[in-house]
Amino acid sequence: MTKDLVPRRSPELLSGLINDDYGYTVNCSYPHSFRVLNRRQYEILQEVDGVTDLATLADKLVIAPELLEKFLAQLSRMEIIRFDDAFSAPQKPASPKALNFWIHT
Repeated sequence: MTKDLVPRRSPELLSGLINDDYGYTVNCSYPHSFRVLNRRQYEILQEVDGVTDLATLADKLVIAPELLEKFLAQLSRMEIIRFDDAFSAPQKPASPKALNFWIHT
């Protein structure tokens, strides 16, 4: 584990609790990034503050540093968190693929 890795949450992150046992998170700027998390995973994500390094975070959460790094690496694939500030910028499609509308009568 690299001690100086500092995880940062996406600035476009939306997270919340579903119930007492589960939460969710989604990077609104990254397609297909919606994830349902168990309560412990949700609590870990909430502790990511962009300042605290992995080793300190692992101590604070009482979790094995290797396990924490593995979990955060999975979240980084969907840009929910990153270990740098290189989050993808939201991109508007050139033309819409579909148009959905609803008519209520």
